[in-house]
Amino acid sequence: EYTTYDPDRGVLESQKQYLINRFDTSCDVSAATGQWECKKIVFYASPSMPTQEEDPDLWTWTQEVVTAWNEALQDATGRDDQIIELRANVPLLDADGEPVLDSDGKPRYRYEPGDLRYNFINYVTKPGNHTPLGYGPSTADPDTGEIINATVNVYGNWIDYVVTRAMDLYDVV
Repeated sequence: EYTTYDPDRGVLESQKQYLINRFDTSCDVSAATGQWECKKIVFYASPSMPTQEEDPDLWTWTQEVVTAWNEALQDATGRDDQIIELRANVPLLDADGEPVLDSDGKPRYRYEPGDLRYNFINYVTKPGNHTPLGYGPSTADPDTGEIINATVNVYGNWIDYVVTRAMDLYDVV
């Protein structure tokens, strides 16, 4: 940063531009189809998130949050289509249809946290004394502010603890 002088405005503190971090949700005409297409924000469930069969309530609540964000983004952008999508993760299979395992013997997935091409809802199961209920870091292009990758960390063990405490208090009263 450095100071500069503008004859109309006087001394300026900096020539630095400040850009808001945001996803690219623009719409454009597709060169391939000639149809109007809008970009979507797709979040994948991390491998640590229970499947829909294992915890249907968690998936219902997660989808409710995605729906709420869709409504907010539709109001902000004027679009009426689904802007954010939640997709289940799928295990990697070898040529014989068997799951591909990592060095610890755990199954590998098509979409894994750390791959900057994808956004994740990461379900954290490790207990911690001072974990937040959720945390959502993102990686943005420093020149444009466009969010390249985002992760929503949901601390499941803390949510279980809070719900258990609330139910205990409810039983007392």
